[in-house]
Amino acid sequence: MAMILSNFNEIDKNLFEVKDQKETWVRIQSTGPSDKPLPIIYISDHEIDIERGGFQTNIVVSESAYKNILNMSYEYRCDRRRPDKWFTEFGALEIAVSHQGNRQVVCVAAPEISCAYLRGLLPLIDLPDADTRRYPVEELGRRFGCKGFE
Repeated sequence: MAMILSNFNEIDKNLFEVKDQKETWVRIQSTGPSDKPLPIIYISDHEIDIERGGFQTNIVVSESAYKNILNMSYEYRCDRRRPDKWFTEFGALEIAVSHQGNRQVVCVAAPEISCAYLRGLLPLIDLPDADTRRYPVEELGRRFGCKGFE
C-alpha cells in the first residue's frame, strides 16, 4: 500500500521556502493527499532562488505573460477562505502570490477548478522553449487526471 502524503507544508515548512524573501512569484501546489510527491511550481518573469533538486521548479515567462498569470490567479473563481475539505481532496490546488516579500494565498481551488486553472496557464507560458517550460504544469494536470492532459 502506498503512503499517502498530506499537505507538503505539514512535512517541513522550511523545505519549500524561497531563499530570497523579496522575490516576486506565483506558486502553485497541491494541497490534497497523494501517493507520490507532486511538483511545486513557481512562475515568475525571472529566475528565483528556490531549493532545487526536489519537487520544486521555476517556470520563467515574459513580463507580459507573468502579469497575465498574476491577474488570472487573482481573478480565478475559487475560494479564498481555505476550506478544510479541499485540503483532503486529491486534485485541490493552492495558489499563492509573493510580491516584494508580501505573500498571500489568493486561491484554494477544488479539483475541477484546479484542472481549469492549469489548462488556462498553458497558453500563457511563452518564451522560445515553452514546451519544456510547460512540462511541470502538464505533469500536474496528468497526475490530477485532468481532461486535456492525457
